[in-house]
Amino acid sequence: MTSMRVVALAGLGTILLVVGSFGSAPLGRAHAAGSLSSLVLKRSDVPAGFKQIASKSNSIQTAARSDKVSVTTLHAQGWLGNVESTFQASGKGTATNVDSTVDHFRSASGARWDLNRGLKQLRSQTPGAKTFGVSGIGQQAIGFKFSGKTGNVPFSLVYIVVLRGSYLAATGISVAGVVPAPPVSAVERYARVVDGRVKNA
Repeated sequence: MTSMRVVALAGLGTILLVVGSFGSAPLGRAHAAGSLSSLVLKRSDVPAGFKQIASKSNSIQTAARSDKVSVTTLHAQGWLGNVESTFQASGKGTATNVDSTVDHFRSASGARWDLNRGLKQLRSQTPGAKTFGVSGIGQQAIGFKFSGKTGNVPFSLVYIVVLRGSYLAATGISVAGVVPAPPVSAVERYARVVDGRVKNA
C-alpha cells in the first residue's frame, strides 16, 4: 500500500486529509493490480449520493516516493502492488470521502513491515491522533481518529487498518466542514467488507 500520507482532496478548496494506507505495476505482471481491484470498496458498498472520484493502482516507483523509501526496499519487502478507491458526497459547505486501499506483499512479513512503518509515520505526522483497538477483523486491526483544521475548514476522520496474511488494507471516512465526526461503526462495517474479500482472495 502507499504509506500513511497526507493528501489533498477537492471538496472545500484544498482539504488536507490523512489517508489510511500503509505500503503501479507490480513486480511481475499486471495481474496483481487487476485482482486487487476486486478487493476495495465498490459503488454498491457505499450509500446513495456518493460518486467515485478515484480508482487506481500505483507503480512501485510511485509507491516508493509516497512512502519515502527506495524501490529497492519495496522489492526487498516483496511488494506486489496496491489499489485505491475513493467515493465522495458533497453538500453545502461539506464533503465526505469514503476511502479504501489494499496492498499485497509476497509474504506476511512484508505486510507487517508496512503496518509498523505506517503507524510510525502516523504518530509522527499527526501526534494528536487517537488509536483504538478493533476486534474480530483480520489477524490484527488498528483504528485511529483525528480532528483538526486546514485553514478555517474543520475536518475529522476515522480509519481502520487491517492486517491479514500478506495483505494490508485500510478503510476510512473523512469529513470536512461543520458536520459530525464519522461514526466508528460505519468504518468498521467497511473494514469487514474489505477484510472478507481479502480473506477469500
